[in-house]
Amino acid sequence: MRTVSHQRRATDPTLKIISAGVDVWSRSRDAIVWIKRQCGVSGKCTGNDRTSARQRNGQHRLRHELSKTIGGTAEDINFGAAGPRLTTHVLDTARGTPAGGVPVILSLRNSKGVFEELEQGRTDNDGRCEFLKGGNLQPEVYRFYFDTDLYFRKQNATGFFPYVEVVFRVKAGQDNHYHVPLLLSPHGYTTYHGS
Repeated sequence: MRTVSHQRRATDPTLKIISAGVDVWSRSRDAIVWIKRQCGVSGKCTGNDRTSARQRNGQHRLRHELSKTIGGTAEDINFGAAGPRLTTHVLDTARGTPAGGVPVILSLRNSKGVFEELEQGRTDNDGRCEFLKGGNLQPEVYRFYFDTDLYFRKQNATGFFPYVEVVFRVKAGQDNHYHVPLLLSPHGYTTYHGS
């Protein structure tokens, strides 16, 4: 394996890092491969808590080495989405199945206290839906609007609640993934801050 001197790596203008994972291409690719091997980093945290902690530690070391290589701080280098993720998961507790096909609207509370629609979605067959995939989740107050009436009509049932609104707060730097599940039945619902 060919190594690249620190001086050459620091001045190589073709070294680029993309935030949707670690995509590195340049004449210094061998140096990055060497750093990744030294740190034991795959670029993504998965697995159990012990494995994830090891990978996060390795990612931190890789960020540090890359920041020395290209300049800037270790925090400037991101492995994953551009920002926190926002997901929901709707489960029909009366039927014991995921609630697929539920229309969901995400809104943001403006400075006047009025909610403005940001995005519309629909739960998939597993009852899941993700919003703001570009990482635009900011520390603000948001609202999910679930059209439960439409869902129950498709199930040949009548729900007591025609819709469910869940208002929640996103805090700066608190979580990397906001998950807001909805447990649903024709006569009640429950929600919580999931993980």
